[in-house]
Amino acid sequence: MHETVCERLVPGLARGTAPLTLLVAPAGYGKTTLLTRTAEAFPGKVLHWRPCRDTLGAPSLLASLGKQLELPDPVSVEIVLLAVEHRADPVLLLVDGVHHVHGSPAEALLEELAVLAPRNLRLILAGRRMPALNLTRLELADTAVLRARELRLGESEIACVFPDAPEVTRELAELTQGWPGVLSLSRQAVLAGRDPLESAALRTYLDREVLEALPPRLVRAMERGPDDPGGHDGADAPELAEEYGLETEVPLLRAHLARRCARPDRHAGTLHRTDGAPSASLSLRCFQRY
Repeated sequence: MHETVCERLVPGLARGTAPLTLLVAPAGYGKTTLLTRTAEAFPGKVLHWRPCRDTLGAPSLLASLGKQLELPDPVSVEIVLLAVEHRADPVLLLVDGVHHVHGSPAEALLEELAVLAPRNLRLILAGRRMPALNLTRLELADTAVLRARELRLGESEIACVFPDAPEVTRELAELTQGWPGVLSLSRQAVLAGRDPLESAALRTYLDREVLEALPPRLVRAMERGPDDPGGHDGADAPELAEEYGLETEVPLLRAHLARRCARPDRHAGTLHRTDGAPSASLSLRCFQRY
């Protein structure tokens, strides 16, 4: 994520008043960078928790908070909340990768912390999927949710990121919809007048980091396209895309999906224009897998 996006979002994240903020977007939208910049700008104590394979449970979360707050064992939710409330400064808990604990006791514990948060405690949870939290609760009514559309770079921001290539700014904006990770992997090909999807790095990134993190039925629905919902697979596709913070109409993503599902004897939509450089205007045809 470029500094222009941080300048736009960090002040509100660092000095907001709502007890809970959610950052929900696929890989490559700069969530970790945004959390780092927010921690640097926050005028108080910052707590961090990043769940991984060996530290997914509620006890791990409590132990981490207890250590950072210098609390004696055993640590409970009540002890953590009292310790925060007794501090003179504000406290911010940042969780990076909250999708790893989706539907787990650790996620329920995070919800409990947000619901019972004293006035000086705020939580920012970032991940690739909307947490299974009850946002209809009165205590969480002011929760802010930032998805891909809020985290992407606008055309003017892309121009700031790549000031040496003003002639492709609009094209990059249209092809990537400001998706920072995809934009970075596409830039050189666009500058050279080539199809960005010729890059194995870009294709691998989309497959491994983006599509593999999505429910298979959502991927199948996107492969078929909006004009062919494909029965049950496509019935809840819009809701699933929203849950995963995904913008489905990114031209490069659509073209990549079309190529994945096209039969060998037919041509998927390609990126082309008359002067030899890729174009954001796509004509995609995709065929159902059997």
